[in-house]
Amino acid sequence: KGFFRRSIWEKRDYKCTGESNNCEINKEARNRCRLCRLQKCLLMGMDAMSVQSDREKPKYKTGVKRERAASMKIEEEEYSMSLPSTHSISPPSIKSEMLSPHPSTHSLHVQTPIVQYLLDLESTSESMIDDIDHLCTAMSYLCRVDVPFMATMNDPGICVKRTKPEWGARRRVIQLSDLQFMWCRSFAIIIDWAKQIKDFKELSNQDQMMMLFHRLVPLSNMQHGWKMYQTGSSDYILIDGTYYPRDKEQQKSMDWACNHYLSNLADLTYSELTLPMKDVELDESEYAILKALCFFTPEIYLTSDGRERVIRIRDRLTDCLYTHIRETKPELSLSKTMERVSHILLMLPSVSKIASEEDTAVQALAVFDMGNLHGLPYEVHSRKPETRPSPEYSPFARSTSTSSCSSTTTMSMITEIKEEMDSV
Repeated sequence: KGFFRRSIWEKRDYKCTGESNNCEINKEARNRCRLCRLQKCLLMGMDAMSVQSDREKPKYKTGVKRERAASMKIEEEEYSMSLPSTHSISPPSIKSEMLSPHPSTHSLHVQTPIVQYLLDLESTSESMIDDIDHLCTAMSYLCRVDVPFMATMNDPGICVKRTKPEWGARRRVIQLSDLQFMWCRSFAIIIDWAKQIKDFKELSNQDQMMMLFHRLVPLSNMQHGWKMYQTGSSDYILIDGTYYPRDKEQQKSMDWACNHYLSNLADLTYSELTLPMKDVELDESEYAILKALCFFTPEIYLTSDGRERVIRIRDRLTDCLYTHIRETKPELSLSKTMERVSHILLMLPSVSKIASEEDTAVQALAVFDMGNLHGLPYEVHSRKPETRPSPEYSPFARSTSTSSCSSTTTMSMITEIKEEMDSV
């Protein structure tokens, strides 16, 4: 730690003695290459932002030093399992056949453990593919929505067959019959992603359920915005290889229900997420951190313990974003770094705005039985964030009379849609 502290505070500029940037570092050979030694420190989780100078180290009087140390030890033991640390978000335990056999090539520089894990998690969640026999070629065999949320939370495979994601394939324009499978496949990939995070699995079952129930739609919206930016598409691309054109002339020849669902959603996603990502030239690591921040959002529907845990995780991820930018863009001044962090975090409110738009569209189509979005999609998009659940809370079990379709907002929306359909 002495070597690491000196290197950080004195801003030493090392060069690799082996000229490979991959020298073996062990107890005997640690002094042969200081650059590779520093890289290994970072790789093993040592945090440059936590290094203190001699002036910043807390000074204690002799009489209280032992008491303070004992207090810190008790606090450390109390939160050792829950406090997010560099290794808190740890690699998932996923069946080996689900993992793609390719090495990590996300970046040329050494990533911190949290960032590297989040990057690997993106690849892992998209590599979960089910075996599909010839009898499952019909769409009706690939997905279903007449299943309760709790069951799909534990096993999203009962909702949809995990086909290979085809972002950007642009095989054809989406049709009304595609909406159900598109929704279910996007739903499953988000759950597969979330359920591998160690910090999430350490929450209570109630908090896990409520986080998934309320954050699924925002996470899916963020993923679509990222894929549009990543592929350079101004059209709304979908996980099954279809796409929705944002050109208004092309939309005139499409089914009314597709336009009602996707027209505003596509425009909002492009303007509120894809363009801001393009403006800041968001990199893959920043997106992975931003996605995790979108998920770990403390809300009133969590228990008090759950909120405290999520707040600690969120703060750790925010620090991770700042550290990543400082390490990968050393040419930026401190003020420019903070400006970049702010621009990235300001995308989070936009995600909520887009999610609200999709909620309204799906509720309307479900009410009129269009696109087969009744059942599970309707339940997910009719969520009530202001409701604090009881331990036996089940979103799918809510009666129709208490669902949000009876609200004034939804009823006025239904009237508006009826008038629009009559005019057509």
